[in-house]
Amino acid sequence: MNHFLQLIAIVSLQYGPIVVQNEQSYVLTSSCGGVVTEGSSCVLTCETSAVTETPIVWTRGTNPPYGVKRTTCTTSDPAVPSDYVLACPGTSFTLTITNASVIRDKTTWKCGGSLGGKESDAINLDVKVQNEQSYVLTSSCGGVVTEGSSCVLTCETSAVTETPIVWTRGTNPPYGVKRTTCTTSDPSVPSDYVLACPGTSFTLNITAASVTRDKTTWKCGGSLGGKKSDAINLDVKVQNEQSYVLTSSCGGVVTEGSSCVLTCETSAVTETPIVWTRGTNPPYGVKRTTCTTSDPSVPSDYVLACPGTSFTLNITAASVTRDKTTWKCGGSLGGKKSDAINLDVKGSPSTATAQPPKLLYLLFLIPVIIIGISIGIGISVFVLKVRRRIREQV
Repeated sequence: MNHFLQLIAIVSLQYGPIVVQNEQSYVLTSSCGGVVTEGSSCVLTCETSAVTETPIVWTRGTNPPYGVKRTTCTTSDPAVPSDYVLACPGTSFTLTITNASVIRDKTTWKCGGSLGGKESDAINLDVKVQNEQSYVLTSSCGGVVTEGSSCVLTCETSAVTETPIVWTRGTNPPYGVKRTTCTTSDPSVPSDYVLACPGTSFTLNITAASVTRDKTTWKCGGSLGGKKSDAINLDVKVQNEQSYVLTSSCGGVVTEGSSCVLTCETSAVTETPIVWTRGTNPPYGVKRTTCTTSDPSVPSDYVLACPGTSFTLNITAASVTRDKTTWKCGGSLGGKKSDAINLDVKGSPSTATAQPPKLLYLLFLIPVIIIGISIGIGISVFVLKVRRRIREQV
């Protein structure tokens, strides 16, 4: 093409500018009538009004155009897909899409000359998903898996297609997976989900099943249509051996105002939230992942921790009216609950008023008694003397 342009420049200098024929125009047609099924072929024909050495350009949507030389009927553009077959019969140029793709070829197409002339009208090529395309979802675990174990979900498609698949988990936004790369750009996909695309299938391996996350309905289907799979209700069971043992650092007895740490030991690490039950009060749910509770009724002096396979609740200031009751712990979704602990909160020893010894009472009472007796004798003697005087005067 460079030699051709150089020739035009030389001739233009000697004889004046060379103009592409005014009547040169381009008409674009398709062998499929503008509609093709995914995976099938469609021939686009660009008819020129006269034979010309001017290169043609194919324009696909907003992509950069592909330039095709008339003399060699080739293109040096590396972006041209390998399943596009070029030909240049007579005054025409053809582009055969041998394996139509929804995500690539469903767009507007045009053709024209690289050096001017009337460009063709656009063709809107519609690539349909295969009518028979359907999706069947199965699971390697039969729909039941133990927490922490793995389960492979397989979405079988009725034909190989480039159409992305979508996995739907409960009411969460679906995850789109590309066939060509078998990857997803969705950051919300958990890291323990392993994706694969063998043959006509897509698989999602849940390597560590979670009760709170994976126990829900699952579906799969094409992102651009087709019959979606029936739903699978995945049941994630809490481990049968999961049990809870409750102990206290204070041996079940604590003085009011002092601290006592309750420890709920689980038989295995689990994401299942734990619940603390205090008497007849509503239980407090505590998440393993964050070791927090959203329950506003939890007293501020209760300190939560989640070391290893344990959950701890530190009552930093024990109260007789609040904490003196039975305590239990267990999983929010099942498992064997702990035995109860009867926490006894003793009242603080009050400062008793010093009681005087009995001897002091005696020492105090004896003088009082003597004085009383003396006063009584004195009064009696005085009365007798008064009576005598009265008699003597009479």
